[in-house]
Amino acid sequence: GAAGAIKSDLRQRLIEGVWQANWQERQAVTQGGTAQLAGEGVEQLDAYFSQYLPTLFLALTFPLLCVGFVLPQDWLSGAILLVTAPLIPVFMILIARGAQSATRTQWLGLQRMSAYFQDSIQGLLELRRLGADRQRLERLETLEGEYRRDTLSVLRLTFLSAFALEFLATISTAIIAVQVGIRLLQGGIGFEAGFFILLLAPDFYTALRNVGLRYHASAAGLEAAGQIFAVRLVGSNHQ
Repeated sequence: GAAGAIKSDLRQRLIEGVWQANWQERQAVTQGGTAQLAGEGVEQLDAYFSQYLPTLFLALTFPLLCVGFVLPQDWLSGAILLVTAPLIPVFMILIARGAQSATRTQWLGLQRMSAYFQDSIQGLLELRRLGADRQRLERLETLEGEYRRDTLSVLRLTFLSAFALEFLATISTAIIAVQVGIRLLQGGIGFEAGFFILLLAPDFYTALRNVGLRYHASAAGLEAAGQIFAVRLVGSNHQ
């Protein structure tokens, strides 16, 4: 499909960038974990194409349709939807800035550990002959610990984002439900209109909330794609 073609193109770009770079730049690239980029990094883009992009399209269209249906039924509920809807994207953007930095640190740590492990395997006989295999193992354990801490940082931010988005969606839905319920008791809104709005409100906020959740799932793939394009630019400078 389209996702497979894009992943193949990214791998081709990475290979061309490494091939066209000079020796020093090629050494820097390969030590940074080219195999990790071409393998796991590109594969993680599946979450971006299959989850994030469809969810983003739904978040850009479905809330607008909801407001278009709600406003003719009840202007107050429609106004509440319009006022509360931007809160979720704002918090999502604020949290995503920190998550992007943490994901970059995690991905670079994984590349560094992968490259160090690969170099150790290739030179294992020489390391054992020189008696440096124990030091190499200790360094690898240190890199593994750093990667574990970076992964936990990403997970903490992901859980924080999920909690914040869920909290905002719940509070916003509760505001809609409370005001509709009170006005139903007072006769300020018809039963059919109120029931329709109560059914629609949770889906309205869910569409916005899911964008943030899917973004975290695709962040590692986006970081890998950015590094692949950076390698491609390095190679193109030597054409």
